[in-house]
Amino acid sequence: MYTFQLKIIEFIQLLRSPFLDELFKFLNLFDTPIFYLILFPMLWIGYSYRFGAKTFFILMLSAIVNEFLKNIFMQPRPYILDPNVGIIHVLSNYGLPSGAAQTAVILPLLLIEHFKKKKWPVIVGINYFFWISLSRLYLGVHFLTDIIAGWFIGLGLFLVYLYLFPLIEKMLKKYKPANVFWIALFSLFMLSLIPQLNMHFFGFLAAFLGIFLSNKFGMFLKDTKTLKAFFKRAVFAILGVFVITLVISLIFKSRPSFIKESSYFFMGLWISFFCSYLYKRFFIKHRKTKK
Repeated sequence: MYTFQLKIIEFIQLLRSPFLDELFKFLNLFDTPIFYLILFPMLWIGYSYRFGAKTFFILMLSAIVNEFLKNIFMQPRPYILDPNVGIIHVLSNYGLPSGAAQTAVILPLLLIEHFKKKKWPVIVGINYFFWISLSRLYLGVHFLTDIIAGWFIGLGLFLVYLYLFPLIEKMLKKYKPANVFWIALFSLFMLSLIPQLNMHFFGFLAAFLGIFLSNKFGMFLKDTKTLKAFFKRAVFAILGVFVITLVISLIFKSRPSFIKESSYFFMGLWISFFCSYLYKRFFIKHRKTKK
């Protein structure tokens, strides 16, 4: 099976050129923490906290499912079996299923579903799906079976988002915010007992804590109506994420594992509470008093 799939990768790599190498290396950034450090604050703060929060949770759930399945199947990546096909190397040695392929299905479907009757999400979504999926083969980091499995898992997770998330929201509205927080905290504690998922646990915990605080103190920002407001809020949020990550990296540079886990925690807390709090305090309120 691996021999045939390696031949597929070798066939695709017959198209190799310096330009295509750099193009697909760039596309690999969409499967790195940098992409999510930009995406989450851009959607949650820049555009809409409801859409941003739901996107955050479904993609974090996708990462958990992906990590869990990778550790079950433990299928090696192509470049481990044949170093000649490895244009880049990635952190995880396991490839099944492809996390990038999962996201390549989930994100386009989220955009198409959210921006109904608009053409641009379909155009952007199809291109994102095609090029990200192809990049995993071209770079030699995934087999075709990894990608196909990622597509089906991504579709399943989108159906969870589409049909299960509204039911969860409806159910949670029946309970007091404090009770919801403690239920979520207990659930996340159970999740943290799985060693491979500690990093995602910190992100989930911070987001739930931030949503609880934002709900308690009325810190949710209204959805943006103009591009100017979107860029202003998105840039403010993204800069905050990178400043936090930089500060943590400088303070705890001798503990790389702690940097990764704490970065997810403070990023989640920043976009779910502190960013909107500071934005309201220094921009919205200030503008009102000036009038």
